[in-house]
Amino acid sequence: MQTLWLAFTFVRGLGAKRIKNIYDTIPQLTENYFYDDEQKHILMKVIKNKDILDVLFHEKIMKEYIKQAQEVIRNHQKQDIHVITIGDKYYPKLLKKLGDPPIALYCKGNIDLLRISNHIAIVGTRHPTEIGKKFARRIAEIFVDNGYGIVSGLAVGIDTEAHIGALDAKGKTIAVLAGGLHSIFPKENTNLAHRIIENGGVLISEQAIGSPAFRAAFVQRDRIQSGLSLAVCPVQTDIKGGTQNTIQFARKQNRLLFCPVPTEDVPATRGIFKLLEEDAIPLKTSSDLPYIIQNIENKKCELLEDNKQSSKPILSSKIVEQLNLFD
Repeated sequence: MQTLWLAFTFVRGLGAKRIKNIYDTIPQLTENYFYDDEQKHILMKVIKNKDILDVLFHEKIMKEYIKQAQEVIRNHQKQDIHVITIGDKYYPKLLKKLGDPPIALYCKGNIDLLRISNHIAIVGTRHPTEIGKKFARRIAEIFVDNGYGIVSGLAVGIDTEAHIGALDAKGKTIAVLAGGLHSIFPKENTNLAHRIIENGGVLISEQAIGSPAFRAAFVQRDRIQSGLSLAVCPVQTDIKGGTQNTIQFARKQNRLLFCPVPTEDVPATRGIFKLLEEDAIPLKTSSDLPYIIQNIENKKCELLEDNKQSSKPILSSKIVEQLNLFD
């Protein structure tokens, strides 16, 4: 099953949205669909493009694509990289709900983290103030102590501080990269990437090894950061910048938005002030945290269509002791 979904990505014109439609309609599709008239009939209803169907129903071509997919998987396994496709049990539930999810994820480290939906994304500018750095670390520590994993993009600045904050709190963190996992970008975070893996975290990318970190890949990465998470916390950002992409994806994906109330008026906080005027929940003091955490838990039930009430404590005593930064 893993091989087939990866093979579909090689079919010209069969993008993520169309493959997702196939998956939603026939999640148990097998490599033997050539011989199953019912499955072929369903595919014809889902994919109405004749050129694409001609390829999908061409057994020789598709078997060649399947071989190609098997080779891609073997090449990644040689570098201890897991290839997880939309049909696999390790594929994140929240990410699968996107209209254009990555069909394959290339992952290095603890892939069990991908089966857990209790993550929040902490993101922000590559040029934070010292206060912004402290906020990022402390927010990561607080949410790790309350049972959440931390998602960020391994970029310099706020992303780096979020990952470090999670690790220092003995938590798990997911780093979403824009390029293939054959190399770490930016290079100055190579040691941090190793530390993430060594401490039970995971690096993931939508790009296969050898793929460059082209400009559009960073935007695609941003949708994955929010897509993996129940909530997104922009710590510092200007009015324009890469963080704004993640914010827009969070809105589109119906994720909770919250952010710390700035204590300084500088370019790195202008986007946060604007966000607070729009739809973000403010995090200013310790009294704001129970409300935010409860809203995250409500969002979890909503996104996963789970009517069970969370048994998670709203605020642990350890967190209360660490809230002086916000008081």
